[in-house]
Amino acid sequence: MGLTEFEFGGEAWCALDVPGNNEALAHAQHALLASDACVLCVSPILDEAVLAAPYLRMIEASRTPCILFINRMDEPRGRIRDIVAALQDFCSRPLIVRQIPIRDGDRIIGSCDLISERAWRYREGQPSSLFEIPESALEREHEARAELLEHLSEFDDWLLEELIEDREPASDAIYSISTRVLNENKIIPVLLGSASHGNGLMRLMKALRHEAPRAEALRKRLAAGAGVDETTLLAVSFHAHYRQSVGKTVLARALQNGVKQGGDARRRKSRRFAGSRKRPAHRLGRNRGGPALRSGEIRPPAGPVAVDGRCGRRSARLDDPADPPCSNGYWCRRANATRPSSPRPLRNSPRPIAA
Repeated sequence: MGLTEFEFGGEAWCALDVPGNNEALAHAQHALLASDACVLCVSPILDEAVLAAPYLRMIEASRTPCILFINRMDEPRGRIRDIVAALQDFCSRPLIVRQIPIRDGDRIIGSCDLISERAWRYREGQPSSLFEIPESALEREHEARAELLEHLSEFDDWLLEELIEDREPASDAIYSISTRVLNENKIIPVLLGSASHGNGLMRLMKALRHEAPRAEALRKRLAAGAGVDETTLLAVSFHAHYRQSVGKTVLARALQNGVKQGGDARRRKSRRFAGSRKRPAHRLGRNRGGPALRSGEIRPPAGPVAVDGRCGRRSARLDDPADPPCSNGYWCRRANATRPSSPRPLRNSPRPIAA
């Protein structure tokens, strides 16, 4: 499992990346346990797209809101409606197409958003540009938009009334309905793009930013699954693994403010961990130190490490360009001394706190 931090729209984000082969299903289950929402990438080739069926079933069982992203649209070999229809057989939630491709002959040159009715032209190495929907795609756009509104009207009486009265609903109202039903985990939107060329990623990130639920929804979902009061959940632990020279490492995501490395996980008797069947340990990691995490905050696995009692080294900030990493992957420096040419690995590294 890969953990990547980045910024988008002035906000901090973290992506838990899991390979798509069936051998990684266990890792995907761990990622779903701590995620606000997930993005399932599938191939535009029908025979390859249906191989994502085990992941669809796992996502549905985890009750995690999901967006289906049909990737590699620069090399399509089939119709989008055929891929969606094939995957629908493996999922009880409706797969709702939010975009349709715009073609120039056999080549896909862009996509059209069915809610805003705006068309975007793909540009290599540059952001997509807004352009007018071609006349050849207007009929298909009207048909696909009608299907979208019909699906959404099943979850909103106001929209159903608007359609019956043959009135055109406003785009803002449709976006609001789509956001609500995604947060309620009633639909799976389908978006298009090509990640290797950067096409469709801006629309995907905007959908996640404006429509995906926040960390508070994850706490409620975990509490409902465990049958406990959501105020008793302190953090969710996941992805236990062994790291060289460190030992067993368990990642954790804070569900409340104040989770801290070396902090007491049982400040009150009612506090508990989600994702762990055993009684939680007294301390989060073997060493103390580091800033407290806020609810939903992210830290990388090799995050700040407390002072090591044997070698006297302490970690530097991960983003400090003046302090490059050691060979063991940690950012270490000796107190009041020069950096050794071949530093020893940290021995008593604590378990990291990650969100």
